[in-house]
Amino acid sequence: MSSYAGDEVGAIVVDVGSHTTKAGFAGEENPKAVVPSVAGVVYEKEDKSKVSNYYLGLKEISFARPHMEIENIFDPESGEICNLDYMERLLNYIYDERLGVRTNEHPLLMTEVPTSSSQNREKLTSLIFETFNAPNFFLSKQPVLSCFANGKYTALVVDSGHNFTTVTPVLDGYALQRSVIKTNKIGGKALDDELRKLIVSKRNGKDILALHQFTKQRNTPLPSSKSAKIIESEIPGLTMSFNEYFKNRIVSDIKISLLRVAERNTQNNTSIPIVSYEMNDGIEIEIGNERESICELLFNEEYGIHKLSYESINKCDVDLRKELYSNIILTGGTTLIPNLPSRYEIELSRIAPSNAKVKPPLNTKQHSTTTSNPSGSNQTALAHLQERKYTSFIGGSILASLGGFQQMWISKSEFDETGAAQCLLRKCP
Repeated sequence: MSSYAGDEVGAIVVDVGSHTTKAGFAGEENPKAVVPSVAGVVYEKEDKSKVSNYYLGLKEISFARPHMEIENIFDPESGEICNLDYMERLLNYIYDERLGVRTNEHPLLMTEVPTSSSQNREKLTSLIFETFNAPNFFLSKQPVLSCFANGKYTALVVDSGHNFTTVTPVLDGYALQRSVIKTNKIGGKALDDELRKLIVSKRNGKDILALHQFTKQRNTPLPSSKSAKIIESEIPGLTMSFNEYFKNRIVSDIKISLLRVAERNTQNNTSIPIVSYEMNDGIEIEIGNERESICELLFNEEYGIHKLSYESINKCDVDLRKELYSNIILTGGTTLIPNLPSRYEIELSRIAPSNAKVKPPLNTKQHSTTTSNPSGSNQTALAHLQERKYTSFIGGSILASLGGFQQMWISKSEFDETGAAQCLLRKCP
């Protein structure tokens, strides 16, 4: 808790991501709000340079509005803010609509990617103090917070999110910038792209339809979609970015439902059960060994997550490498795919030096103490999945609620006196 105007108030934690942004109060285990990191921007029909309205949050952007573009708040390549105006609107939405608090009454801890530029950090800090009038602010790198969430100060953090995968060594609570490796060749989107190609081929070249692109005309009172006639419809004025965004969400849902990582690298495993999946327009597709073969992208011998980990560790001092091999943290939505942690351990062990002991990732089921209680084991597994999904937020929640952390905040008076650059250099290097 932080002191403000003589009262104890809870800090706000905002974990920004290029795909989703998580927000909540310090001291809580999970975020209260998980918001798409996009803005629905409605342009004037006659003049595309003029904006008539903005929409934030999944409910608002899901409504099919003519001339509404779905635009990124963060650069999908770098993870940095690419539109400060959209960022301001996203924070306003989080404060007003999701958390219901005033911006000037709560300290704010925000996360950032380990490769954030100084210019971007300074602009964000100025926005927080000058526009939102926050009493205190702190900017922390996501891999460092992932370490705190797992009770570590030194570890190798492998973050595989939607748009890219980043491997960051952390030493004594500081990210080693020179050893960070990032790629957009693997991650949730890369898997989605491959899965979408497969789905279209199994639909005989017919593209996926988003829910707003068709209606069902039922011929019988039965609820089954097989008894309904699909009538494709086109709402005038809908943009390509709107249609594509919601088609991609359908693919992501299928990915979560069907894909899994092979326990070992086996080519054309025919023993995988074929699964039928009914698309929302009633067309059924069957997926067998592709459920695993698509995920082999994550273990590509050139840029797989094990290879990136190996290269990142090799960029560190020799004396640190053994400790990193035995303290690995997996985070990000892509790491939730079944069997990924155990396969990652196998592949990294295969290429690691003979004198290095690769231990199971810290926040995974196989790292936990086994239990004879099946329900207890399931609860442990679910807890680890939740932790991997929200690791940075959890770390920020822990950090911002520590009594010893309160002196680390950048105060409004410090910002006014020395400016963003000096404050960040001194307190958020």
